[in-house]
Amino acid sequence: MGLKHTNLHPRHQLRYDIEQQQVERYFKDLVNELYDDRGRKTPTMNVVLFLAADAKSDEKQEKEINAYVRFFKGSYKVIRGLNQIKGASSMTTPDESE
Repeated sequence: MGLKHTNLHPRHQLRYDIEQQQVERYFKDLVNELYDDRGRKTPTMNVVLFLAADAKSDEKQEKEINAYVRFFKGSYKVIRGLNQIKGASSMTTPDESE
């Protein structure tokens, strides 16, 4: 048929390289418009990061997450592995005795 496709394959992964400063500026502007300019209280943002027990730490990523959490005056917790996940649970399941 001689058809030529110009669209990317559906499984093609797009990657956007955005500097952290651009993201911070966006959130500052967003918070100003949605909360500060309207006299509303800025929300708190908490982050819980679940990692495999053997996952390697990425120092750069951890610094970025800490900066994000600090901006929203929240808290940050890393939970590694199944044992910590079970230990962090505050709910009991039907098969567990209270």
